[in-house]
Amino acid sequence: MKRKKGVSSLVMITMVILMAMIVHASAGDVIIVTNKGVPQGAVNEENVKKIYSGYMFKWPDNQTIAMAVMEKTEAHKDFLKSYVGKNESQFSSTWKKMMFSGQASYPKQFDSAQSLLEYVKKTPGAIGYVEKGTSTDGVNVSK
Repeated sequence: MKRKKGVSSLVMITMVILMAMIVHASAGDVIIVTNKGVPQGAVNEENVKKIYSGYMFKWPDNQTIAMAVMEKTEAHKDFLKSYVGKNESQFSSTWKKMMFSGQASYPKQFDSAQSLLEYVKKTPGAIGYVEKGTSTDGVNVSK
């Protein structure tokens, strides 16, 4: 009986480790994209978190930040978890409060990576995210 418990525990630990590896792998499947006019070096994990948490509204060159999101997608979930440290509900709640209090507008929403990329490409100060492997011609890419 003790041997079965030991094997059972080992199987359980192995499953937990494998699940953690899968979650870690998917969390990094998003890349940050910005308009070509966004200053080099302005995009880092700390600034991305500040931007999408509602604490940063201008780039270092005083250019207004234009945020883009793809809500209700796996990329959005991965992005929020990896970069913002929030889930979808927390993110939405934060921005709705800011919007209703007049502090900020809700980030521009898109249904596809292509439409988000087109917006980022054409909009000065724009920032967004797409899944790794997406063609990103015409925008800056940060990892």
